[in-house]
Amino acid sequence: MQMKLECMPCFVRQVLMELDGSDITIEGKEKALRASLRRLSEMDMTLPPVGVSLILHRLLREWGVGEDPYRELKMSSTSKALKILPDLERMLDENGDRLKMAAMMAIAGNVIDYGAANLLSLERTLEDAVHGGMAVDDFEDFGRELLKADTLSYHLDNSGEVVLDGLFIREIIRERPDLRIRAFVKNSPLLNDVTLKDAVDGGLGAVDNVELIELPHEGWVSEDDIDSDEAEIIIAKGQGNYESLSESGRKNLFFLLVVKCDVVSRELGADIGEMIFKRS
Repeated sequence: MQMKLECMPCFVRQVLMELDGSDITIEGKEKALRASLRRLSEMDMTLPPVGVSLILHRLLREWGVGEDPYRELKMSSTSKALKILPDLERMLDENGDRLKMAAMMAIAGNVIDYGAANLLSLERTLEDAVHGGMAVDDFEDFGRELLKADTLSYHLDNSGEVVLDGLFIREIIRERPDLRIRAFVKNSPLLNDVTLKDAVDGGLGAVDNVELIELPHEGWVSEDDIDSDEAEIIIAKGQGNYESLSESGRKNLFFLLVVKCDVVSRELGADIGEMIFKRS
């Protein structure tokens, strides 16, 4: 999915948030902002939005912004998600379809996002899903594929959210104890995306059958990453992964996300705040 003109306010907001999380001077922040706006005005409009975010992140590092300006926010979101985990586990115990409920919990966790300009609530998103279902629901397709698969790749998205991904992954393993799962993380910080440390902090390192793997490059999941993946099922979590992989023709690829902006809303035919479990 290529960036659109409507993406520009989100990019500016990302720049301001990274600057706010840095300790450079006011004068330095003003110069960095002006440089970012100039670079944004020259940006290749065929890039996916996550590609633009990476370019701006690299530029801000050159101006003295730290490698991980979202670190405190990531730690806070992980802590909050871990606190509600016992409540979510009780909800699973009370639900007849544990696997689908865990999937909806993982998708609801996608609202923990500092890159998109959303004001969505995790609790409200989950409540709406429980009562109204998902706007795009290919979960039954996923269930059928899961019954016959031996390998699964899970491309993680945001910190905090990874706690709920772990809940879903544990339910997948409950269904298929012999399934081999590789969970992919970023190899360096980008916005509040999950790094190896973030995944371990969120408890995913303690889940049996799961191998945590860093992407071999900085930035987003690419078509090449997916094309070289021989897993029988691939899960791409979050709006950013949808943006970069939406044109993939892989039939074993499933997108899990919450719609957070008008651009993706139009692409998917779903309202902002609605949950998506979509087969590519």
